[in-house]
Amino acid sequence: ARQITNSKESAVQPAWSPDGKTLAFVRAYEGVPQVFLLSLDGGEPVLLTRTKQGAAGPVWSPDGSSIAFTSSYSLKDFLNDTSLNRRGALPPYPLEKPGLTNQFLLNQNIKPNPDGTMEEVRAYLAKNEADRKAKVINKLNFHLETTTSADYPVSQIFVISTVPGSNAVPVTPGFYLITNPSFLDNKRILFEANMDSTQLPDRSLAAEIWTVNTDGTSLQRFVGEKDRRFANASLSPTKKWIAYLNGQTSFVSFPTIEVQMLQPGSKPFQIPHDRSKLAMKWGKNDKFLYFTSPSNGGTVMNRADPLAKQVTVLSSPNEGIGSFDIREDRIVFVKTSIESPFELFVADASMNNQKAITSLNTNW
Repeated sequence: ARQITNSKESAVQPAWSPDGKTLAFVRAYEGVPQVFLLSLDGGEPVLLTRTKQGAAGPVWSPDGSSIAFTSSYSLKDFLNDTSLNRRGALPPYPLEKPGLTNQFLLNQNIKPNPDGTMEEVRAYLAKNEADRKAKVINKLNFHLETTTSADYPVSQIFVISTVPGSNAVPVTPGFYLITNPSFLDNKRILFEANMDSTQLPDRSLAAEIWTVNTDGTSLQRFVGEKDRRFANASLSPTKKWIAYLNGQTSFVSFPTIEVQMLQPGSKPFQIPHDRSKLAMKWGKNDKFLYFTSPSNGGTVMNRADPLAKQVTVLSSPNEGIGSFDIREDRIVFVKTSIESPFELFVADASMNNQKAITSLNTNW
């Protein structure tokens, strides 16, 4: 292994271009995470995105001409940013301000006055909140590690040409939490979202899988159901199959793996497995689906045969398998064990013939 980036800022979320010649990754630029491109032919990383709120999770289009990424911000930031909310739209769901509809957001020019009219008193209280003199919380999940948060996080998917200097274009609607984009083809994107227009974002724990064109048109729900979470979608290499987790909206839940062909009229089927499921990736030729799961104190690698609906455990529960990727008949993965803590390994498609390719921690 050799180091290919060199900067005081961390480089994270790497994504190889389809031809394997360019690496996209995320690094801080002027204090905000942005996507950079690094050519393996040589040279320095080139800044690709310049989004005000930052960029995360870059994924390449099949032809390598564009990259999709997500950008997150608070609901307040979205409302007040004319570059994001160009039409000055209001949230489709009620903000639950007693006695008020969302139209109160349009009354931004009222002079704050604690002794004035009801509208002026409300403007005064809103200014106190904006100045961080008070914190108004009406969300369910407001606890952070060391403080509380009244902000509602929302996110959008953007698409940008891989030509440096290009502008990123939003392709999903605002006001929602949208994650995990992947390209179905060069013109269509699959993503996960909770787009319930009747409730605040954290009132509903449901999630659905959607598709949209890269120009923002033809938004369609692929799969969804009331009080269910559909998440962790993984497309097969040929884009003929999709695997995802289907679970209840309760905090304690063991979602099931569902697999479905990406064609009109196809029906999903389940792959039984009595453990939590973590990362999922398809193997060569769509034959197997690999995923990790906790087991007896460790984290094991599993290989599912979707057509046979059978799961085979490929690694020992005395070890921990972390992030992994699959290319052709090889698996690259992070493994931790007592004798070899957190090193990078490579193995064949059955997790045999494992070989450590780093020694960052072992020699301690």
